[in-house]
Amino acid sequence: MQGESGIWRCVPWLGGVTFFAFMLYFYVHVMPVVAWNGDDWQYLSQFRDMFPSLTRGNPARILPEVLQPLVGWMAALLYALCGDYVQSLVWSHALLLATGVTALGVALYWFLRGILRDAPLALFAVAFFLALSFSLFKSRVAANIFLFSSDCLTLSTFYVLPNLLNSLVVCGILCLHATGACLCPPGSLRAGCCVLLLFLAQFSMTFCSALAAAVAGWLLVLRLWRRPEASLRAKITAYARAGTFFDALLVIILVFWTIAAVLDSSGGRFSRLQHAHWDFAGAWQSLAGVLAQVNPATCAVVIVLLIAVCVHGVRKRLGGIWRDEDGRFLELIAVCAVSAATLVCLDLLIVAKTVSNLIGRISVLYNAVFCSVLAVTLCACYLLRDVPCLKLIAPLLLAVLFVECANAEKPWARQNPVEHAIVAQWIQDVRAAQERGETAVSITVPKAEWPHPKETFGKFLSRAFFAHGVTMRPMDITLRETGP
Repeated sequence: MQGESGIWRCVPWLGGVTFFAFMLYFYVHVMPVVAWNGDDWQYLSQFRDMFPSLTRGNPARILPEVLQPLVGWMAALLYALCGDYVQSLVWSHALLLATGVTALGVALYWFLRGILRDAPLALFAVAFFLALSFSLFKSRVAANIFLFSSDCLTLSTFYVLPNLLNSLVVCGILCLHATGACLCPPGSLRAGCCVLLLFLAQFSMTFCSALAAAVAGWLLVLRLWRRPEASLRAKITAYARAGTFFDALLVIILVFWTIAAVLDSSGGRFSRLQHAHWDFAGAWQSLAGVLAQVNPATCAVVIVLLIAVCVHGVRKRLGGIWRDEDGRFLELIAVCAVSAATLVCLDLLIVAKTVSNLIGRISVLYNAVFCSVLAVTLCACYLLRDVPCLKLIAPLLLAVLFVECANAEKPWARQNPVEHAIVAQWIQDVRAAQERGETAVSITVPKAEWPHPKETFGKFLSRAFFAHGVTMRPMDITLRETGP
């Protein structure tokens, strides 16, 4: 295998550590997130049960309501060391997100290394994927958008981290499908860990878990289509009899997602969000709003790359130099592309029946964008593997994309010291009242755009402060609005 000797054995590990450090710095100092609104504080200090329950507003949304209190638990540990609760929340949130993004980069590397059998090219492909993720949308506006962006704690735990987990699942099943590697014995502890991972990924958020379900579904269709039997019934019967543990995992993904989707659609929150009619016009308008933010420079690179792949494939077909390996590689690209189209249609259907402007958020469209970016990355790998001379300009292309990532009027910053200062003032007021022996306290909140009702916010805030050791006992916290 190419790239296995010398320094290339250490480069992936060094790259992973460096990237983790960069993402940690990014989420701590460039785009820090402070627990702020009612949802942030509501889920910060109370773990939910690890099984679906129809008595909850979100019956099957298990992972987010475990991740968010995990952030609070980590913050409590850091707070005991550093004494700054607000900054501890920023760091615990950053640690989880940096770990998730780095894990995705590592999973992409092993997936691409397995199908390319070329370590340097796999590293380039991972860097290319990340550059596209950060530069695909407009990078010259103040409110920068990228694939892993988040501006509140709830958005991170309910969308970004479940998206990352499902992306890891997708990388794993695509790698196993492409390489034909043996996963593990069905009766082993590792097999149980795989099922647990799929359980957490699918019982997260319907938008997020659809990513792994769509890819698994199309892989099942592809593997079924390859069967030599004549009729569909015969194919299904033979496939079921000869299926491996990997095939069983693909079915488990679909079963888990179906159960979670049915339970979520039965929950009280989904019922409250439903429209009386299908608002496809609103859903299309929201989707168009996201597409309008696509970076023209990055879009031009993608279009040129897709045209080059099509031309190269046609040339090989007409020249009679087509190989089975080409077909398998293009199958992966096709699975990603078809999955992206499927996910866009699914998101449009869900949003047309619920909140029309929801699809306007990149966190909701992440699944389709991820599959699209992965398909483009595989196209680049296919060209570079077949046309070695293109490797001379590949670093230049990567440099152009990275420069485009940084070419912003406001370089990715979401520094908001106002939120940090306000939350710190809440803590100071509550502590002062407690030292005076009082059991109730009034805190100041900004009047403009305060999203959650007064009657519940104080209760959630008090519970989080008490659970994480900020206060010695629960307090009756009421809100006092200020500002115009």
